[in-house]
Amino acid sequence: KNYKLIKSERDFLNLLDILFKEKIFAFDTETTSLDPFDAELVGVSFSIKEHNAFYIPLSHDTDNIDFSMDLFLNSLKKIFGMQDLTVIGQNIKYDINVLHKYEVQFNCKVEDTMLLSYIYNSSGKHDLDTLSEKYLNYKSTSYEDIVGSGMKQKSFREINVKDAGNYACQDADVTLQLF
Repeated sequence: KNYKLIKSERDFLNLLDILFKEKIFAFDTETTSLDPFDAELVGVSFSIKEHNAFYIPLSHDTDNIDFSMDLFLNSLKKIFGMQDLTVIGQNIKYDINVLHKYEVQFNCKVEDTMLLSYIYNSSGKHDLDTLSEKYLNYKSTSYEDIVGSGMKQKSFREINVKDAGNYACQDADVTLQLF
């Protein structure tokens, strides 16, 4: 796997060049809450081809981007404003609602692997871990593997950036492969 952290402005601008040329890619957000209206953005991931992905840490407790959030958000607005682009997500409605709070609108086409799975076979589970095992024969790292559970559960913001990046990149990568 080729998973990369994007923390510098130069690396971000290089990633933007790639994304603006693409017609389809997977996208995922990492946040502080399962409720999209309460959630704060912690990071985002993109996957353009199988086994390759990028993670941008926006608001971890340590080790974040060294460029402005305005540059990041304005760039997302431009990317998701491209009408000839298709963005793939797993439960992408959640990501759309989170980014709506940051005034990022999706004017591009969207595909949702969770909904596609449900349409294909409405019985069973449609979460990313289940779909990954079922269709890709790949056991992905679960959210609980990263943040824990119960009383010891951490916020995604508290997770070190390397571990968070591997998890987030895997989510985008697996979503693209499922599509």
